[in-house]
Amino acid sequence: ALAALERVKFHTYRWKHGDDRSVDSRKEHFGVLADELKKEFPEAVFESSADGEKALYVNVPTLLFKTMQATQRLYQMVRE
Repeated sequence: ALAALERVKFHTYRWKHGDDRSVDSRKEHFGVLADELKKEFPEAVFESSADGEKALYVNVPTLLFKTMQATQRLYQMVRE
C-alpha cells in the first residue's frame, strides 16, 4: 500500500459553475481523481449512476484504511 500511495496524484480544483451539486464553485477543493486512483486502489473506487449519469466515485473509508495500513508499515520500517 505504501508504494501505491506514493504514486497517487493530488489535485486542486473548482466545481464548474452550473453543476447541479450543492458545492460552492468559488471555493478551491483538494482531492484525487477516481479514474487515476482506480489504477492503484481499484477497491477504493466505485461506479454509480445515482444522479442519472454514470460516474466514478472514491470510497473514502476504504482509502482511509489503506492509508492507515501504509502508515503502520512505514512506522514498522522506521522502528527496524
